[in-house]
Parts: sequence; structure tokens; C-alpha cells
Amino acid sequence: MFKRDTRETTGKPQGPSNMDCPLHKQPMAEVCHRCPWWLKIVGTNPQTGDPVEKWECAVAMQVMAQMDTTRKVVGVVEATDSMRNELIERADAAAEHRRSIGYSKGM
Repeated sequence: MFKRDTRETTGKPQGPSNMDCPLHKQPMAEVCHRCPWWLKIVGTNPQTGDPVEKWECAVAMQVMAQMDTTRKVVGVVEATDSMRNELIERADAAAEHRRSIGYSKGM
């Protein structure tokens, strides 16, 4: 079965013909190219690290986007913990150095 190229009128390709849209209750090939949530997704798959460039429903891609956001947040938390630990070690070393030279606030 041939698909009509809808890119000339909407700039978006049609969705797959073998699936129905759960929102519109119609075949995806009939509704996706007119739907504002039919987006070109470009990036990296957070599970595999493979590059991704495809047209997909934004609602369906939310799970992948949330996984990517979670992965990035975990990285930021780990970096923050590491920095905090480094600052504590340096503050403790500085305090120990001050004590060793007899430094007091009242000097």
C-alpha cells in the first residue's frame, strides 16, 4: 500500500498504517501528520546510547524523555555530593592546619 506524501502540505510524514492513535481513535497514518504532538525526535536513546532521529508522538516519547531527565539528574546529584565531600575535606584540613599553628579567632 502506498502512502501519500503529506510533507508537501504539513511538513510531516504520516504515521504508521498498522497502528491506531489512542487519542484520536483512528489509524495513525490518517491523523499523525496533522497532530501537533507528531514531532521529529533527534537525540540519543538513554537506554542504548544510540543516536535517534525519527518522527514520533510526543506523548509516547514522554517515558523516554523522563528516563533521560532522570539519568541527568542522577549525574548532577552525584557531582554535587562529590563536590560537597571535597569541600568538607578541605575545610577539615584547613581547620586542622589552623589548630596546628595555634591560630585563634581572637588574634
